[in-house]
Amino acid sequence: MTIENFLTTTIINQPSLRPEDNTRIQLKVARSFYQTHYSVKFLNRTKSSNRHRVKNEEYLTNGYSEEPPTKRSRGKPRHIFNKRYVCNHAGNPRGDNSMCCNCQAHFIAFVTMDCRDKDMISIDYYREHTGHIPGSNQDIISGTLPRSVTMFIQEQVEKNLTWRNIKHMLRLDKEVLTRILDTEDYSSLPLAMQVNHNHVYYAMKMHLQRQSFLDPSMEVSLEKWGEKVRQERGHFMARNLETHEQEMFFVTFMSDWQLEVLKSNGHVISLDSTHKTCVDARSKDCYLYTIVSRSSTTGKGKPLAWMITNSQAQYPITFWLEWLKNQHGFIPERVMIDDSDTELLLAKPSTPSKTMAEKKKMREDALSLLMNMMKAETPIDFDMMHDEFNWWCLDNDDEWETANLYLYYEGEYHDKREKWSAAWRSVSFSLCNEC
Repeated sequence: MTIENFLTTTIINQPSLRPEDNTRIQLKVARSFYQTHYSVKFLNRTKSSNRHRVKNEEYLTNGYSEEPPTKRSRGKPRHIFNKRYVCNHAGNPRGDNSMCCNCQAHFIAFVTMDCRDKDMISIDYYREHTGHIPGSNQDIISGTLPRSVTMFIQEQVEKNLTWRNIKHMLRLDKEVLTRILDTEDYSSLPLAMQVNHNHVYYAMKMHLQRQSFLDPSMEVSLEKWGEKVRQERGHFMARNLETHEQEMFFVTFMSDWQLEVLKSNGHVISLDSTHKTCVDARSKDCYLYTIVSRSSTTGKGKPLAWMITNSQAQYPITFWLEWLKNQHGFIPERVMIDDSDTELLLAKPSTPSKTMAEKKKMREDALSLLMNMMKAETPIDFDMMHDEFNWWCLDNDDEWETANLYLYYEGEYHDKREKWSAAWRSVSFSLCNEC
């Protein structure tokens, strides 16, 4: 029995509940009853944040729990639980075939702090439908599926059946169909014949959502996913990046064998993103980043690490690559990317770190070129050494950003060359900031 049927039956059996204007009815039901009997013809239109949605679910599951005192608006009792449901024909029509007719029937279920028994849910039921006749042929054709049919679709989806499989199960004898069409008695039309592709697609979408969310709270759900991945010898990390952008986060995960292959075959990797693969708790589009490397055994590409984020900024990718480097010691020699602006910003930061020996050699090379200019015997020799230093800076700029060194030299020392170079002086001076 749904809430709607329960309300209707209660009104019929208890005439005292019927109001004179036949519109609003007030009654109470137990929390356990409400939790297991919900409306399928009425749609949830509760306007609330994710925190309030979690609060409603926690109340239905665990009941009322004491909360620390907070400020409340004057004259407005604070709600422990609050939901609003409207008829499936509510809303303005959205086309010629729209089932919406701005029906005003709805009910509100709530529990406030002022209630004595906080396990009893108060219901204000506005039962008068407008714009359509409940139970009519047209209403049956255009309405939503009954709960029994919805549960049937859900059971088939949980068995991994697709629309193609389910469609073959929904057949009707031609004689029966002809009789229904001739008499125009659509009330005798089997409910299963109302099932279409959109119903199955929605059931599959909700099934995947139930599997992906281990808890109504996204933060708690990610923590549970982390525990589950680690128990199966995987690697997982989730981080809140709200310091960079509001509600930004990223989640990365990979298995143990993927990490081993990444270290052995990850000298050259491909980094790419797939847009709109899923949504976050605010229904905001997320992006799936994948690291792919060519397997030395099969010669084919293998996905070796994944990262999900709700932002196109470079910060999630930066933290992801730093996690692979610091926690797992993975440093690729070369990274292939496409023309994505986000990935282009990371082209230089994502390159391997230089060793101390490489840094020492570059410093010695730069100092040697500067010393050659200082020891030049003639201005012509100085110009040749200067050109050599200039070309060295240009050749190594992509990897070492040596152009900054050349700009620093030009701004601080080149105009003073006659003071420190032997080409203009008979006595050599050390190259220092005091020159």
